[in-house]
Amino acid sequence: ALNNELRADKTNIHAAIQQQELSEERARAIIRAYYSLWDVPDARALYQAAVGHSALLSSASAHLMALFGGQRGTGSCLDEARWMLQVYKPLVSGYVQRMSEFLCHEAQDSRVVAAYPRGLHVLEWLTVPNSAPDARYIEIMPIMLPVIGLTQLMQVMVLFKTLFMSPGELVQQFKGKHYVGLFCRCLWQ
Repeated sequence: ALNNELRADKTNIHAAIQQQELSEERARAIIRAYYSLWDVPDARALYQAAVGHSALLSSASAHLMALFGGQRGTGSCLDEARWMLQVYKPLVSGYVQRMSEFLCHEAQDSRVVAAYPRGLHVLEWLTVPNSAPDARYIEIMPIMLPVIGLTQLMQVMVLFKTLFMSPGELVQQFKGKHYVGLFCRCLWQ
C-alpha cells in the first residue's frame, strides 16, 4: 500500500508513513530503508521527482515556521542525535563525522580541557551507545550545548537535502521565525 501511494501521487515518504499510522519503530525502519540509496544517482533522481512541487512551500497565503528539536523535549539530546544519524545516515553521516572530529579536537584545547574530563567523543557516543557517558555528564552545559547544536543542524540538513534546496533557499521559505536555540538562530539570520 505504501509503495503504491508513493508512486501514485508523488506523496512524500514522511506524509505517506504518517497516513499509514505505523509504529515509530516501523516508520523509522521504512524511512531508513527509503533513504539508504541516497548516494545512488538514479535513486536520487527518483527522490527528487517524488518531492515535486510543494503547494505548501509555494502558497502565498501560507506563513511557514520551523521548529527544530534538540531542546530536551524528546529525551536525551544524544538519543535525538542518534535517531537522526540512524534514520538519515546517508544524508548526514559525513557532516556528523567532520563536526564530531572538530568538537573532539576543540575539547582538547588547553583553555577548555578541564570542562571535558571524559572528552567530547560525539560520533563514538552516537554509533556505540554503550560508550556514551552517564546522563549527568551529558547534561552539563559544555557537553549538552554542542550536541544540541549538532542535532539541530542535522535536522536542517535533512530538511534542505530532502527538499532539494540550498540552505539559503530553505531559509527564504519561512516567514515566521521563533528561535529557541542559538544554533538555529545563527543559521536563519
